[in-house]
Amino acid sequence: MKLRAEQLTGLYRAFITALGGSEDEAGAFAEQFVIADLRGMDWQGLKSLERHVVGPIRDGVIRLGRPVDLVREGPSSVVLDAHGGLGHVACRRAMAAAIEMAERTGTGSAAIHECGDTGLLGGYTTAAAERDCVGIMFNNTNAYVAPWGGAERVMGIAPFSAAIPAGEAYPVLIDMSLAKARPAFDEDAIWEPPFPTPPMLSFDTLREYALTVMVELLAGGLADMPIGLDKERRGECGVFAIAVHIPHFTDPAAFRARVDRYVGHLKSARRAQGVEEILLPGERGFRERDRRLRDGIPVSDEVWTNVVRLAEEVGVDWRTAAAIG
Repeated sequence: MKLRAEQLTGLYRAFITALGGSEDEAGAFAEQFVIADLRGMDWQGLKSLERHVVGPIRDGVIRLGRPVDLVREGPSSVVLDAHGGLGHVACRRAMAAAIEMAERTGTGSAAIHECGDTGLLGGYTTAAAERDCVGIMFNNTNAYVAPWGGAERVMGIAPFSAAIPAGEAYPVLIDMSLAKARPAFDEDAIWEPPFPTPPMLSFDTLREYALTVMVELLAGGLADMPIGLDKERRGECGVFAIAVHIPHFTDPAAFRARVDRYVGHLKSARRAQGVEEILLPGERGFRERDRRLRDGIPVSDEVWTNVVRLAEEVGVDWRTAAAIG
C-alpha cells in the first residue's frame, strides 16, 4: 500500500496524543518522522514507530509532557534540559535557538541534556539550511559498539548530520551514524518485541572510531551526560547543535553559487566503469522525497500489520487518523 505524507502525519499525531502527549509534542514528532518516511529512511520512520518511540514511552524511557528548560545562556550558546522528554521537541527548539543566535552573532550552538529519541537529525539541519545557515547536529547514544581493538560494548553509534544550502542544486546533506549501525539494527529480529539487544558492533576503519570518540566527548561532555560505561540506562542522550549564518561570512548568493559550481564539478567528473551518475551526499534522499510526495510513501504489509496492531493496543482509530476509507 501507499500513504500520503498527510495521512502519516495524522497517524503519528494520533499516536502521541493517545499516549498522553501534547499537540506540540505530536506535531514535532510527526514532522520529523514524516521527513524520514519521505526520504526513504524507513528505519527512522514508520518501521521504527514501536521501537524508537511508542515502546520507550510505554516503558517510561521517554516521558511525555516534560518541559524543555533553559539551563544556561550566553550570547551565542544555550544549554537546554529536556528531562528525558520527547527529543523531537527539544531538538527542534535547540536548532531554532542556534539559528536565531547565528543570525545575530554569526554562529549559534545549543546543547541538550537528557534528550529522548531525536529522530532523523537531517530534519533539523536542513531547517538551518533553509535559513541561510550551515546546520550541524550530533548526539551520543547508548553503548552498542566496541572501541577499535576492543571486544566489549562501550561506545555509541554517533549519529551525525550537516547540511549546506545550495542554489539550483539540492542542499548537500550528510545524515548518518559513524558506526555501521543500520545493517545490525535493521535485522528482522531486532524489530520484534521484546527487542533483543543488537549484536555488538565494530568499526570498519580507524577513522570511524576516531570520529566517534570526538562525537561522544562533544555531545555527551558538553550536554553534561554520561559517556561510555558511565551510562546506566537506556535513553541517556546528549545532543549538540550548531548553526553558522552564511551572510556573516560571505555573500549568501555567491556562496550558493559556489556550492552549485562545486556540485557541477563532481557530477561532471569522469565516471568509473559501470557508474551511471555521480551523486552528492543527500541527493538520493531528496530525489526520493520528491518521488514519494508525488506518488505516495510505500508501506509493506508486514509494517502496516504491526502499525494496526500497535494502534489498537494504544487506542488509536487508525482509519480516521490516517484518513483511510
